Amino acid sequence: MSDIALWSIPVDVAADKSRRWPERVWHYRSSQDHYLGDNTKVLPNVATCITILRAYDEFGPDFPVAVSVGSFVNA
Repeated sequence: MSDIALWSIPVDVAADKSRRWPERVWHYRSSQDHYLGDNTKVLPNVATCITILRAYDEFGPDFPVAVSVGSFVNA
C-alpha cells in the first residue's frame, strides 16, 4: 500500500450518479469519514469533493485521488 494519503471512495448517496450534485457533495463531505495517514480526521472542501466525485464517475472506484495541501480543513 502507498504512503500517500488518499480520499475515501464515495459510497451510498455520494456514489449514486442519479442524485443531484449538491446531495452527493453534502453526503461525501458530511457522512463519510476522511483521515490523513497519521489518523487526523479532516473535512474535504467543496471543490475537492467535486473533483473526487468527478473522478469516481469517470474512472470508477479503482481510481484513487490523493489528498493535497489546501484540499481540506481539520474536522
